[in-house]
Amino acid sequence: MDILQNFSGKDMIEQITILDDIQSNGQLEAIPALFEIYAAPLPDVAVDEMVYHALISLLKGQDAYILSGLGHSSPRVKMLCVKAAGENRIDAARPLLVELLQTSSQETELLTETVRSLSKMDAPEILDILLPYINHQDATIAGLAMDKAASSGDGRGRDALCNYISSVYLDDRTDECLGVGLAFSKLGRFTDEKTIAFLISHIHNHNPTIRNIVHEQVIKAGEATLPFLTGVLSNGDKDEKIMAANIIGLIGHKNGANIITDLFDSQDAIDANLKFAAYEALGRIPSMRSIVGLTDGLAESDEMILIAVMTALNELYNPGVAKAFIEALQKNAGQRGRILSALVATSAGKLFTAVFQDGKYLAELLDILAASHNHVSITFFKKLLT
Repeated sequence: MDILQNFSGKDMIEQITILDDIQSNGQLEAIPALFEIYAAPLPDVAVDEMVYHALISLLKGQDAYILSGLGHSSPRVKMLCVKAAGENRIDAARPLLVELLQTSSQETELLTETVRSLSKMDAPEILDILLPYINHQDATIAGLAMDKAASSGDGRGRDALCNYISSVYLDDRTDECLGVGLAFSKLGRFTDEKTIAFLISHIHNHNPTIRNIVHEQVIKAGEATLPFLTGVLSNGDKDEKIMAANIIGLIGHKNGANIITDLFDSQDAIDANLKFAAYEALGRIPSMRSIVGLTDGLAESDEMILIAVMTALNELYNPGVAKAFIEALQKNAGQRGRILSALVATSAGKLFTAVFQDGKYLAELLDILAASHNHVSITFFKKLLT
């Protein structure tokens, strides 16, 4: 194209004007010449970038030009066309891109863009082509393969992610925390029982960052995870049970309250830390079963557990909770002191208001408040009364 002859020798203003004119007018015939210009970097980075963007714009929907560019001798042109092939989802480019996977194994940037382009295509066979790259040492390439595995919704993708995670732990490859965390986050795209069971088996992962990622995926899966978490409450170790209770609360489904209250009903001796977590979980689940379970919890003698009960009841406060709370205070004078002390310790403002409005135990509560020397709670409750 004549206008592009001796392009590198023109001044910058003229170069910009030419490129803008070609791009705005969609002059497709300029593509071959622009390929040759782009093949070698121009001295001015800004103009070089404009050539790139002009080509990307012109190549939209131009499969033939993109396919020809994939075989260009210039690595820069080839890279640009690899990107364009993915953006345009050109199925005819697939064999050429697969060939590039074989020949560019030592060229990380080209390999990355080739994997990225293939991952944007929907042909069923692409999944099998990309899954092995989940194990690639380059985190970006591995991440692209994981994205494809997750977005496919295919059991092969799920299995590849699970197998990668399992192999890391089997081989004790502790340096791959980033990859494992990413794989767990991608597993959250699947909601089948096999995925949930795999996630649940890792709720006590030794790495706190990965553990949080696992918990996020389980919580995101919601109600479907509750039967599996019930199993952990029955058969897990001490820490797993506590984590299961926490997760049930964070899921917030009313069936979770049934599971927690059933736990209290089915076991005589429950570890104090698990009790704390279980009552805390009930406070996150608006449900009649939660309120009943927490009201029963007012009989607890352990100060810390009572604090969990009080905090949870304050979260679920409504007129029914207020009535049940006052009734609990009436039942046992000895326990009443513990309950009111826990109210003070937690600055449970809504429950304080219930005692204040009822009046019968206000003097006792104020005596406990004064004796506590808890300046935070004293200041908080003073504000409620003014």
